[in-house]
Amino acid sequence: MSLDVPEKYWRGPRKTEDIAVQSAVGMLGHIAAVLGLEDLASVSMLDVGCGVKFSQAILNNGVPIGRYVGIDVSARIIEFLTAAVTDERMHYGHFNARNERYNPGGLPMAGVELPVSSEQFDVICLFSVFTHLDPTDYVTMLQLLRPHIKPDGRLLYSVFIDEKTPGGHGMCDRMAAQFGDQVVGQTETFRDLDPEQPLYKALYSRQYATDLVTNTGWTIETIGDPVPFIQHLMVCAPG
Repeated sequence: MSLDVPEKYWRGPRKTEDIAVQSAVGMLGHIAAVLGLEDLASVSMLDVGCGVKFSQAILNNGVPIGRYVGIDVSARIIEFLTAAVTDERMHYGHFNARNERYNPGGLPMAGVELPVSSEQFDVICLFSVFTHLDPTDYVTMLQLLRPHIKPDGRLLYSVFIDEKTPGGHGMCDRMAAQFGDQVVGQTETFRDLDPEQPLYKALYSRQYATDLVTNTGWTIETIGDPVPFIQHLMVCAPG
């Protein structure tokens, strides 16, 4: 089957649908590479903050996947995907947690269970999720995810870190190019970079982003520099 997504369900800075889907193809390929795999054909994946583009990449571009479960704070996106996707490998659930940017009417995250029962996954990924979380929800999310990873599984999530990077693909690299190097490295712990748009850009120092993982049941393996379509990538193992 193929998945045609009306524009009203698009999320993020899509220039065109094709660019968005190609970015998802690249991101899924990057996940496989980080895991040391040729592809994700044997992998069960929980995608938190799923949106629609990973589903499109899997269905429209034939990206291999073993099992894919997407959850999102947007009820309408989950309702659309549940109705539109009939592939037996793919399932969806609504995660009604409050987020000032994407779901201000939701429930406090600490009181919401992930809609995946007791299932555990080979990989849990979150792209453009921690980039919109304050420190309290950053920690809570890590704690919520921990029971759902297999003993040899991995957690991957993107985060905005306040530093320049060699490849120049990070948000702060773009800020430095536009406003000068002096605007980078000014975050002691956490900053909501654009308070007029709450949690549009949740910016962390490298040290604080690392410290928040302590005592959540995870161990950081690597922090990857930004690449096209992905900001700093935290890769964690169950600790």
